[in-house]
This record gives sequence, C-alpha cells and structure tokens, in this order.
Amino acid sequence: MNTKFEVIPVLIRPKYSSNIGTAARAAANLGSPQFIVVEPKCTIDENAYKGAAGAQMILDEAIVYNSTSEYFNRHSSCLRIGLTARSGKNRRVEELSTLSNEVKSTKADRIHLIFGPEDHGLSKEDLDQCHLLATLPSFGTFTSFNLAQAVLLSLYIVKSMGPILTQPENSSDLGTFDDSTLKSWLKSMGIQLNAPKANAFYTLKNMLLRSQPTKKEAALFEKIVRQTIRLIRE
Repeated sequence: MNTKFEVIPVLIRPKYSSNIGTAARAAANLGSPQFIVVEPKCTIDENAYKGAAGAQMILDEAIVYNSTSEYFNRHSSCLRIGLTARSGKNRRVEELSTLSNEVKSTKADRIHLIFGPEDHGLSKEDLDQCHLLATLPSFGTFTSFNLAQAVLLSLYIVKSMGPILTQPENSSDLGTFDDSTLKSWLKSMGIQLNAPKANAFYTLKNMLLRSQPTKKEAALFEKIVRQTIRLIRE
C-alpha cells in the first residue's frame, strides 16, 4: 500500500447530506486523513451522521469551504485528480487505474480526488482546475456510480498504486498563479481568448497544471511572463 503520500476525497457542491455521510464512511474505510466538502448544497445533518454509520468522527473533523475558489487557493500544491465521465476533443480523460506513472512521479505530498455533485458532476470550470482527469472502470451497461461508491473505489485504486518516486519538498504553488497575469500575457501578444473550444488560456493553464513544475521553475516562469508584459507595454 502507498504510505508516501496522503489521498484525500473532495466533494464539490454535494446535494444530499446522506451521500456526504456515506462518502465519509468510505473515506474512513480507506484511511483518508482528511475529508473536504466544498460549497455544499445541503447541511451536514442527522442524515449525514446516519450515513456515516460509525465514522461520524470524519464528519466532525471535515473541512468545509464556502466556495470553490477558496478551496483551490488553499490547496494549490496538491495533485488534483478530477473524477468525471465528461470527455471532449480538448480534454484528456483516462481510466484512473492507468494513471499510476503520473501518481507515483508526483512532486506533491497530497493527492486530492475531486468529485462533483450527484446530478451533473464537475463543471468545466472545476475540471480546468484539475491536473488530471479520470474515469472509473465499469463492466455493466449502467456506468454511473453512487457518490460513496465512487469515493471508495477511487481511494482504493490510488492507494494501491505503490510509493511515489520523488520527494515532495519542491512541490509547486503554480496553482495560485494569477489567472489575470496569464490572460494579460496572451492578450499582449494579440491572442484572442474568447474561443469557446480551443481557448489558448485554458489550454496553457492545463499544460502548466499537468507539468507540476518545482517552486523554482514556477517562479522563473512567472518572472518571464511579467517581464514580457512589461517589455511589450513599453
């Protein structure tokens, strides 16, 4: 089992308190050190505690954020894997079990598995903030998982991948790189950012997120971007 990094489930905009509870129980089963809930559309009430069924301490210690922006800003240096069934021409979605190399070579010391609301899943804006996108294996004609089932299976798959290959000391904070700086840089070079599909800003940002540069590399890149903007404006 993997003991070199922590794997943490993150529920974004969950709609039903009972699902929060059963997902918390799944997190307890697989030994997650934290349980994060972002912008819940319900309260963590009696139904949630019933669903936790013995793992109520996970709910007691759950970290709750009021907005996705607050969550992403607070957890910029972890490896974020978004669980989704949404694929697209410009969106690479792999089966979670095939991401072993990416997981084991991460510079981060924490991996966040991100799950969307029960009805429509993660939004495009949520997916754009993830380093990797993954789907879960299914063998029947019905491929939609209950939230707790998805949490349990995802945690098991990732925690079974084995120890990471690199150390986390140089993990990057590029996730907090100001979006407006990237946009200004692209606009200063005459690149249009209003294309709905092949958007240069989102393409570049996703490349940066997936590359997981060290703090030194990220700082150098930011310096180059800001200096380029200044030179163009002069």
